[in-house]
Amino acid sequence: MNTKLQVLRAALGVVALVVVGFVALIGIQFATSIHMVLNPPLGIFLVAVVLTGVVALYIISKFFSLLRLIAMGQTFTQASVVVFRRIRIATLVAAITTLGSLPAMYMWADGDDAPGLMLIGLGVAFIPFAIYAAFAVVEQVLRNAVQSQQHPVHN
Repeated sequence: MNTKLQVLRAALGVVALVVVGFVALIGIQFATSIHMVLNPPLGIFLVAVVLTGVVALYIISKFFSLLRLIAMGQTFTQASVVVFRRIRIATLVAAITTLGSLPAMYMWADGDDAPGLMLIGLGVAFIPFAIYAAFAVVEQVLRNAVQSQQHPVHN
């Protein structure tokens, strides 16, 4: 079990590095572009990318907290429910901040006469909403497991 937790911690560390790298690369792209004018859709896009990155790092930190609880044998406790609720709420915040990329997607799709780009942008923007829905279900299952552990049913 300890090896699996170490692998999960390492994977979360890699994901955190990818998030930081992605945000940094987008920032570098905009900072070093000579011909790019920072108009409102691009400004909103940059703010959305940074905010989503910050929220993603918060979610990763909460997953580290959840792994720590699992390592201590407190998987099905109220503490894990609280941590998972924070993860779920942060996922909703990330989903909302991701919507900030849509004005730039529309601008790029309109400028290149590529409506498919807008559909791709919509698809990517709504992935966090699907993750939020899945996390809501998992949180409810975890909540029910904690309640049934605290109040076992005797036949």
